[in-house]
Amino acid sequence: MGYTDVRRQDVVAAMAEYDRKGREAFLAEYGYDKARLYVLVHDGKRYDSKAIVGVAHKYRNGTALRHDQLIGGRATVGRHLVALGFRVDGMGAPAGGARSGPEDDAEPSGARPTSAERAGWSTEEFLARLITLDRRRAEQSGKRQALALLWAIGRWHGRATRWHAEEDFCRGVGDVLRDYDGDPGPEAVKDLFWHLEGTGVWRVDATAAGTGPVAGFDDRCHELLSSVQVRTRAINALRGRHLDDITETEELLASLGLADYARAGGRPRPRTGPARRRRRSGDVVARRRSVADHVIALHDHTCQFCGTRLLTGVGFYSECAHIRGVGAPHHGPDDLGNALCLCPNCHARFDRFGIYVDADGVVRQVHDNAVLGELRHHPEHEVDEEHIRYHRELCRITPE
Repeated sequence: MGYTDVRRQDVVAAMAEYDRKGREAFLAEYGYDKARLYVLVHDGKRYDSKAIVGVAHKYRNGTALRHDQLIGGRATVGRHLVALGFRVDGMGAPAGGARSGPEDDAEPSGARPTSAERAGWSTEEFLARLITLDRRRAEQSGKRQALALLWAIGRWHGRATRWHAEEDFCRGVGDVLRDYDGDPGPEAVKDLFWHLEGTGVWRVDATAAGTGPVAGFDDRCHELLSSVQVRTRAINALRGRHLDDITETEELLASLGLADYARAGGRPRPRTGPARRRRRSGDVVARRRSVADHVIALHDHTCQFCGTRLLTGVGFYSECAHIRGVGAPHHGPDDLGNALCLCPNCHARFDRFGIYVDADGVVRQVHDNAVLGELRHHPEHEVDEEHIRYHRELCRITPE
């Protein structure tokens, strides 16, 4: 057993012990000198890298390593810490771009932002992190990281729960991974709890009083996620960039309590109350059309995006699309200004964040901005530009 057995959670535990005892007492107890070249930096604090790794071994295998068992700097302890997702001052990228093993794939020092840096993050910087996740980890873990973060967003949305105990995380995320990632096993799930810190959006608190380690979104990321628009964009970034091999993403979101975020129009509302009365001449009910009937009648089943007028065996067919979802979480109104007449194809793409209307009324594809047409208008149908802008914001998966 050697330093390469040390896991991220072991390092975090050693840093917590270092904080409790203080630098001088910690180094004296374990017989280490102060670091000269390679300093571990975590959440704005600086640690002696060799001492931390040596003591971290105790949390993995029961015995701390002596200083003479850790020979070398960058080639041993420093590289291992970087491979675990930590920042080590004094280290750069491997010289000459040579690669001798998986640890050489680690990003250079400073790639993971400090707490102070994250405090000033914009929405776009946060989303950029979700798109890239932690590139130091194996490619397959990108999918696992995305599933775990979606689980955390679902817990926050449903219960306003920000912090997750390790046991709860492993149980909840483990269930998700068994359904959507072939059950990688309990150790892989436990590693996720700790290694998600490498994404820059996740924080592990190993010193939580009386509860054991807890983890959740970093302070600034948690603040940003309180916005429905940011939350929707975050969900779209994770599912669009890391979960494209999952065919039933709407089913996945529903299982996580995020069904309302699967489509721009929200979940279809169940019909309540008595069925609509058959229309008769002069009937008040007949004169009070639904929004869907009204917008479709105004446009005579002609799609406002592509101009298609779909003829079926029983007549023409089109659909009413709400621009801003009615009800939670988007709380759009059920009125003409928030409705469009679309063909089934354009409706499906618009509702699933595939196409949007730009500020000039041009209909574009999300992923390449290709022009599909222009929004068609009717003199009796004034589309609310604020709802168009709201939908457009939800479709911005790639930060500008």
